[in-house]
Amino acid sequence: MDRQRYLLHLLMHKAASNLSRSAWVLSALVLPCLIQPLQALASEENSTPSATQTWVQEQLANQLPLTQADLRVEVIVGKLDPRLQLAPCAKVETFLPPGTRLWGRSRVGQRCTDGVARWQVFVPIRIKAIGPAWVLRSTLPANSILSAQDAVLQDVDWAESASPVLARASDWVGKSLARNGLSGETLSLAMVRVTPVFASGARVKLVAQGPGFNIASAGHALGSGDPGQNVSVRLENGRIVSGIVNSDGVVSLGL
Repeated sequence: MDRQRYLLHLLMHKAASNLSRSAWVLSALVLPCLIQPLQALASEENSTPSATQTWVQEQLANQLPLTQADLRVEVIVGKLDPRLQLAPCAKVETFLPPGTRLWGRSRVGQRCTDGVARWQVFVPIRIKAIGPAWVLRSTLPANSILSAQDAVLQDVDWAESASPVLARASDWVGKSLARNGLSGETLSLAMVRVTPVFASGARVKLVAQGPGFNIASAGHALGSGDPGQNVSVRLENGRIVSGIVNSDGVVSLGL
């Protein structure tokens, strides 16, 4: 009788051991299959077009000079090359590449900071800033003196022009065209001849703005300061930088 009880106990212990081993094997096979999709989902949530759009809009709120006019901002997020095969990632960080400006056609970077493999990609974006600006009624030759009848207010995309848009009639009425102006073209600083706001050799102020920072410096201009045009400036340490001259004589640097 005791021998039968011993054999029964031995058989039950062996069955339990096999069941435990089977459960362990099943867990080892199934858990990675469950975890991988969850990691991929986390990656997708951090890098979706809507998440990227929200990030860009937050940066724009901190740096764009939209107080000049009632501009309606639209952020369009492009698509990555569908042939790209990115490893699953639990955390994707969005960033602004050096020298990139959030204006018109641009791009933002995204990198994996928590995953089996680190990767980095660049997502194309387009920023539109729709608002009223002055548009030529007809084609005019260079050197034409602009009158109030030559342009009409229309809603345009300010971000299509690399040069600052002329929002006030006083900025262009009575001035001459620096080049031929086309019918329907938005008037910008680069299109009209203006009086330089500083001469070559003058000491000028420089500013650089970006997400979360605002830097000011000074240097000596290596050319005359025409509003809306590019000028080179020599800093105190001898380094030469370039930026766009605004109507107040300040040079804005693009970082």
